[in-house]
Amino acid sequence: MEMVAVYVDRGYRTGLGTAFYDRLVELERLDKLVFSHRTVIVYGPRGVGKSELVRYWLRGLQERGRIAAVYVDARRLRGQHLVRALETRGLLVDKKNLAERLLEVLKDLDDRSTGLLQLTYHAIDVLIDVIREYASTRIILFIDEFHLLPRYMHKSDPASKYLDALDDLEALAGLLAKDPHYSNITIVLTVSEGFTATDLVLSKLHGYSTAWMLVEHLDVDHFRALYKEYVSLKSCGVDVDEVLGLVGGTPGYLPELCMLDRNTVVEERVPMWIAEVETGLSRARNVLSAEIFRRELEPREVIRLAYELINNDIAPLREPHLHALGQILTTYNIVYPVYPRGRDGIRYKPQYPVYRTVIELGYREGVETLLDLDPHRVYQEAVAKLHGHKP
Repeated sequence: MEMVAVYVDRGYRTGLGTAFYDRLVELERLDKLVFSHRTVIVYGPRGVGKSELVRYWLRGLQERGRIAAVYVDARRLRGQHLVRALETRGLLVDKKNLAERLLEVLKDLDDRSTGLLQLTYHAIDVLIDVIREYASTRIILFIDEFHLLPRYMHKSDPASKYLDALDDLEALAGLLAKDPHYSNITIVLTVSEGFTATDLVLSKLHGYSTAWMLVEHLDVDHFRALYKEYVSLKSCGVDVDEVLGLVGGTPGYLPELCMLDRNTVVEERVPMWIAEVETGLSRARNVLSAEIFRRELEPREVIRLAYELINNDIAPLREPHLHALGQILTTYNIVYPVYPRGRDGIRYKPQYPVYRTVIELGYREGVETLLDLDPHRVYQEAVAKLHGHKP
């Protein structure tokens, strides 16, 4: 029997070209948070549809006349900087035409210094004029993927990049929360970088009327419906079970995976996912060895700890080593934290099912490094888990 989606808006087209599916719970929560806070950070795994969710929500509010909105795409600004860098090297033949297509936002800003504060202050100056005319209107400044703003991307050290972005966030949230001049403005930020969900960021922004909203994977039924529509518009080299088994309900992964066939996914993409997890665990091993255990951890120990982390709720005060591991892997976008309502502890979930498979398989096989795992075995187990049976 064909599944009937709980909510499908076929009058709306997403960036994939499909209708908008589900997200009723998230839409209701976003509405409550925006109208009760001054800064709202929407975070979650890459590709789950955070940006599309906010755009859809904004459209609904604007159609009902509830708000005025300003939309800034940090990816476009980042692209603007890269295009100009190419221009200086004489690598663009048709510079004007390409630039006109890519660049539409805030052309007067120096890309090298454009961070959240510079961008926002510029936008707020414009918003103040709007507020004078529409004094009772809520103004939403939506900055999509703010971590990609050019100023942060010039840092070679990821930690330095995150700290710069956090400094800007703290100053901006404080401004909006405490200056009555900006009482009509709320800023909504989407971010795919896990650092915004760590304890450091939560503590820094505490008391500044800041809220976090987690967007997780689409459920299986709604993703299957979305996939069916997507492949009716475009061809796809992998089936829906393969996509779900590897990356879960992440619509943003469809353009990439659908361009590949199964062999290419196994031979090229799965090794990349394995390497991503290995990189995160290697960094965690160094930090835990130096700061928590005060001894050199064996790689197998860290894999075991990661296995425990993703299969249990963590009590930070009783299990500081696991909580520290979760924070590190959150920063490296391997896991994301979920704070269950009405329960103590934190659940750290892998960003994608394939990450869980890599960690669990590495633990069971007792490998010294995850790079020793067979990509074919990882693929088979990941897809088999979708149906709850062993490969």
